[in-house]
Amino acid sequence: MPTTTVCAGAAGATYLGVGPAYATSTKAGLPAPIGTDGVGRVARAIAGVTADRLSELLAAGAYGVAVISALSDADDPFAATEEVLRAIDEAVGAQVVVLKGGHPLPRRRR
Repeated sequence: MPTTTVCAGAAGATYLGVGPAYATSTKAGLPAPIGTDGVGRVARAIAGVTADRLSELLAAGAYGVAVISALSDADDPFAATEEVLRAIDEAVGAQVVVLKGGHPLPRRRR
């Protein structure tokens, strides 16, 4: 385990996110993407996460993902969100529960 991970845990971190998993248009100057091999060593995947990549990221061992540019850059963010949620549902074999402030939000359909 990297020293920085141990230090972060000792300092009270409740989770660590690493990335970029893939190249992304929302951040400049990042190190080289770590891909699925790198994600397999961490818990959450960030940067460049799309509906098409969710299944491989979750299969690599990620139990959480941050999806930003796939939604914010979409022509229809609502449809993109539904696509991401469906991809997660399929990858984990269950329906995703979206939380806000620790409370589940209902899944709305158009």
